[in-house]
Amino acid sequence: DLGCCLGPALHGAKPVNIILRGLPGTGKTICVKRIFAEVEEATKRIIPVYVNCHIDKTLFDILSRIHLRIFGNSPSNSEYASQQIHRKIGKAMMERNVVLVVCLDDVNYLLPDNVFNSVLSFLLLTQEAYPGTKAGIIATVNNLETDFSRELDPNVMSVFRPKEINFPLYTRDEIHGILQDRIRKAFRPGAISDEILNLIVDRTVSCGDLRVGLDLLRTAVLY
Repeated sequence: DLGCCLGPALHGAKPVNIILRGLPGTGKTICVKRIFAEVEEATKRIIPVYVNCHIDKTLFDILSRIHLRIFGNSPSNSEYASQQIHRKIGKAMMERNVVLVVCLDDVNYLLPDNVFNSVLSFLLLTQEAYPGTKAGIIATVNNLETDFSRELDPNVMSVFRPKEINFPLYTRDEIHGILQDRIRKAFRPGAISDEILNLIVDRTVSCGDLRVGLDLLRTAVLY
């Protein structure tokens, strides 16, 4: 579904905006990074930008991250204002005829103080100031109860209109298969017994977070 939503951008059209919703450790981030890596190999027409909202929490931080991706450097002091950075990004998109796709990972960190609302306003309305430019948003959220129609300004929501993709918890068989694959690739044969693997899988299932299993594998092999 995620690949299909980005498909229009391959032809210079506006991609579908997306919300990836699921609990931590259900594969949202790794899925986006995998798709972005494939996009970068396949075309120069799309500029994918990954933003960790746990780190970049302001409009300026996010625009600076996009600036770094497009121009290869952070904004200078003379370009400190968000409006100036936005104009520079918009002109570059128009001149290069590229489609910007921004992933806002852990977007719940942007909900206080209406930061997410401001970011959407800047990015999705770029085409009004710079005709022909196109941008898409992928937002990941860990809170299954977040209602963006209440969090966002109605005018912004009417432009955003995201498709939601849900990431359910991994099943026990899926967790076992993923951890077994990591063991096969990273460890010497016999380093982790079937008994230990099953204990790690059980603990991971009880937590519902695949990262717990990966960390337990690392700890087990250190011991």
